[in-house]
Amino acid sequence: MFFRFRTVAKILIFPIIAGTALLLGYWYVNGSSLGPRSFAADFVYYLKNAPRMLSHGSGYAQYRGKQNTILFLHHSVGAGFIRAGRLRQMLQEAGYQLWDQGYRSDQLSGPDGRPLGYSYNIPADSTDPEGFYALFSQKRYSLPVNGFSQVMQHGIIVLKSCYPVSFIESDARLAAYRRCYLGMRDVIDQHPDRLFIFLTQPPLNPAATSAEIAGRARALASWLKSDEFIGGRRNLAVFDLFDVLAEWDQSQADANMLRADYRSWADSHPNAAGSAAAAKLIAEFVIEKARSYPER
Repeated sequence: MFFRFRTVAKILIFPIIAGTALLLGYWYVNGSSLGPRSFAADFVYYLKNAPRMLSHGSGYAQYRGKQNTILFLHHSVGAGFIRAGRLRQMLQEAGYQLWDQGYRSDQLSGPDGRPLGYSYNIPADSTDPEGFYALFSQKRYSLPVNGFSQVMQHGIIVLKSCYPVSFIESDARLAAYRRCYLGMRDVIDQHPDRLFIFLTQPPLNPAATSAEIAGRARALASWLKSDEFIGGRRNLAVFDLFDVLAEWDQSQADANMLRADYRSWADSHPNAAGSAAAAKLIAEFVIEKARSYPER
């Protein structure tokens, strides 16, 4: 009986050690929870995406790490800027190559606008401040083995949270978002070889918010573009997308909410006119900051 137990133990010990090492390696690279759901999700991600990423790598090597390569991380509102607003074309006309990724399922698109068949591993597929903070909490490696290392292949990184972030129901939530951005700013300070551009979050449709909640959304956007947050950093810039899309007149019932001429019914996505107006200003801002940023 004892002999059988020792035999079984020897058989099991290697997979146990290997599995433990794999979990610890996963945690070290991704800075993620060791929970089985998180591990399983990322295991599937790497299984599906790694071969495609490697196969496309040589074809896009000419763009990697150069100051004229822009990565735009966004969700659905950002897709409107690219499609209806022609953001990619405007940047390309100025000599820049735009890569972009919305949801993981949309895949990463290359400079020609075509999906590449894989996506960057953005934690929880989230562009909320907590999701971006989780991304920035990862280690940077020379190989694109995690989301942050994948993002850092590009010379200019543009990040935009989507309009749900404007539903700031309490001062505590506002403070939590600020802490996330301050944590990201600490990481940005460690990477002067990259230019980071935040877009403040879009406002909500009046049907989806209240004056108090919208006021906190305005407060977050105003703080992000302030000297208090940017602090004279050369590799950090903030474009106030919220202010572009929101009603600025504080005497109006829809103050700090999606402007009437930029909305369709109760939808918080800006309409084609709003997307076009915002995209033009975003392109001008990104080009200005890119040209004034010293290439390292």
